[in-house]
This record gives sequence, C-alpha cells and structure tokens, in this order.
Amino acid sequence: MPVFSRISAGTGTGAVAVAIAVAVAVVLGGGVNSASAATPAEDVLSQTNTLRQGVGQPPLVQDDALDAAAREWAKTLSIDNLQHSTNKWREQRIPAGWSTHGENIGAGFTTASDIMAGWINSPGHYQNLVRPSFTRLGVGYNAATNSWVQIFAGYEADTAGIINTQRIAGDDRYSTAVKVSRAAFPTTAPVVYLATGANYPDALAAAPAAAAEGGPLLLTPGDRILASTRAEIERLKPSKIVVIGGDEAISPLVAASLESPTTTVVRVAGIDRFDTARQIARASFPGARRAYIATGRNFPDALSAAAVAGKEKVPILLVNGTDAALDTATRQFFSTQGITSVVIVGGPAAVSSGIAASATKLSTVSRVEGADRFGTSSALNTTSYGAAPIAYLATGSDFPDALAGATLAAAKGAPLYVVRQDCIPASTLAGLRRFDTTELVLVGGDSVLTNGVRNQLAC
Repeated sequence: MPVFSRISAGTGTGAVAVAIAVAVAVVLGGGVNSASAATPAEDVLSQTNTLRQGVGQPPLVQDDALDAAAREWAKTLSIDNLQHSTNKWREQRIPAGWSTHGENIGAGFTTASDIMAGWINSPGHYQNLVRPSFTRLGVGYNAATNSWVQIFAGYEADTAGIINTQRIAGDDRYSTAVKVSRAAFPTTAPVVYLATGANYPDALAAAPAAAAEGGPLLLTPGDRILASTRAEIERLKPSKIVVIGGDEAISPLVAASLESPTTTVVRVAGIDRFDTARQIARASFPGARRAYIATGRNFPDALSAAAVAGKEKVPILLVNGTDAALDTATRQFFSTQGITSVVIVGGPAAVSSGIAASATKLSTVSRVEGADRFGTSSALNTTSYGAAPIAYLATGSDFPDALAGATLAAAKGAPLYVVRQDCIPASTLAGLRRFDTTELVLVGGDSVLTNGVRNQLAC
C-alpha cells in the first residue's frame, strides 16, 4: 500500500517539523507513465501549478537546487522507510534568502497523477501545495522504490507580483533579430541597419540610430547574407540599407548583393569602434545636442542605453573607459556637433572619473550607475521612463539579442533591461512594479533566458 507524509511549512531557522503519515489505497501498477510532461518531476510541477492556478495562487518556479535536494532525499525513501528530512538538512541545501520552507513525501505511487491525488486529498499535503508563501519547488522521484519528494521554499522577493510574459526567439541570434524586426515593423520600414553578429563593437552605436530612423537592426555573419535575413529585408522594402563597420566586419560582396533599383546601400565605418560610433552619430543624429557615453570595451552598459537613446533620438558615443581623460576626437565631436548635455552610463570603473571631469568642461554631465551591469540598467530605465506597461528583457551575458531588441523597445517607447540568464535582479523587479508593468517580452530563447526569468524569479 502506498503511503505518504507531509511536513509543515518552516519559518526562520528554528522551523519545527510536523510529520503526518497517511495510508492511501491505490492499485499498484508497473512504472511511471506520464504523457503530460517529459519527466515525472516535470509532471508533478505542472500538476501542482495547475492546482494553484485553479485556486488563484501564482505558479511555483522550478528551482535546480531544490530539485537536487528532492532527488537526494527520494533515494533514501521507501514504503518501509518513510521519513522526512530535517530542517537542518534542508536548510543546508535550500538557496539562501528563504523565509519559509516545507516538504511533501510519499512512496509506492507509480505515477505523478497518483501521488498528486494522494497529496491533494490529504489536508496537510494540500496546504503545502497551495500555500501562498511558497514560491519555488523542487521535485525528486526514485523509480526503484516509486518514492516522491516535494521540497518547497518561499522567498519574499519572489512575491512581487506575476506579470504576463511572452517570448520572441529564433533558432539563433540571426533569426531572433529577424523575429524582433517583424514584431517592431509588421509592414515596411524606410531603413534597415545591418551589422555583424560575430562581435559587438561596431553595432553598439547602431541600435539607437536604427531606432531613431524607424528601422530594425539585423545581424549577418559578415561573409554572407542568410536566406531569412534577406527575406526580411525584401519584406520591409527599405529605401536605404546602412551597413555598419568596415570590410572586415561585413564584406563588400555582401553589401553589393543588397543593392537594387529601389534600395541604396551605404556603409558607415571608422578606423576603430570609437570612431565608428562617432561616424554613426554624425550620419544619423546631425542635430542632436545630447549624447550618452558608455565604455566601448564591453557591451552591457551601451546595450542598456540603446533603447533609451533610440527613444530620445540621440547618439551613443563609445570611449575607452579606463582613459584618464576624454579623448581628443570625442572632444572635437562635442565642439563641432554642439553637444551640451551628456549622460555617462556606468560607474567610474566603466567610465573613469577623469573622462567625466574633462567632459564637464565641454557640457553638462550626469552619471547613471548601479552596483553592476544589471543595477546600471535598472537605474538608467528608472531615470528615463515614467510608466511602462510593457518592458523588454534580454540577457546581460551576451550582446546580440539586446542589440536587436533595443530597436523594438525604442519603437514601442518601452524600457529594455539586461538581466541574468536564470533570474531577474531585485532592482529590476522593483522598477517593473514602479512602472506598473503588465507585460514582459523576453528577447531570446530559453537557453539565454530560462524559465526562472519567464516566471519572474527574483535573484
């Protein structure tokens, strides 16, 4: 006869375990057979969240650490040996920051549906399944003994509120950029910017330019045009294609193949990434009196600024952030362009105090920074938007998705945040609450933005 037991929620380090053993008559069968999910653990998670949805509770988020702990404990269980783990044991395995935790166990049940039915029909187990303070779940299953473990944990930061999510993603960075283009420009666009997808420097300054001119930023391998990218250009019917970077970034043959009687191809390139950014600024923002400055030695801060700059129709200038002062070429650009207001994106470790001081001699300077790339992204959006019913998220660990996504965010007048791959920083969640955001759009596949991000799991 299968049996199961439950442990009450624990709160604080002095949580007290209360076990209730209940016998349930279930006809034994052979092996697990679940068609609703890939694995028994996924099936239990899915059924748990279906139950929670039915009673108006937000879904529990799958947690790798809790899964590992649940699998570990499931290996110790059988019908003849059904014991709960101790609070100390669990608390050594539950990620830090929890405010409550709990556990359901059972043995002898051959399917996820059977163990779930047993737990649902037991008041103590049911309370754990629908408890509002629980936010994460780990599930373990041992096929040798048909033993099951659920380990729950609650994190106050996770309960900030669930926002509807959708995802824009292709098979790779190039197809994702195409899908972003379709979302931003469902009919046609007057211009298409084209940059290499192999590296970031040339393209960092291109995203706000594309957004300001009302077109997408598409990516190419550099030595060829993919069929999907060419098809997207043909669909958009642009009168101009702007190729960003020199011949090494995108070959002359690629540029020439895009020429047509109705489309002019122009190339914008400098002697290096910093000069390319200035050339883009001159070509695309001739009347701008305001500019953003970010380091060109890394991509996150410039990516965070791209949507904001595109919305404001002002350029991003790249600098060598470790320099002791603003370089001569950028100072000359300030003078000839008439730049009177500058926003430095990132802290002094990204753009030095010396650069800020020398820029102050030429224009009004402010700095937006956070504790890290994610904090800077949050701070920048907080200072740039008053409300945001929709917001975009992209990984801060790589550049292509945020690069393409910035044009979409700018077209929608919405912020784009760079976030971690498996969770959303607390500062970002706070900003979304402040903006009364009701819809999140994830740019990129689930390998770059996992279900933790989709479910708004707080870091």
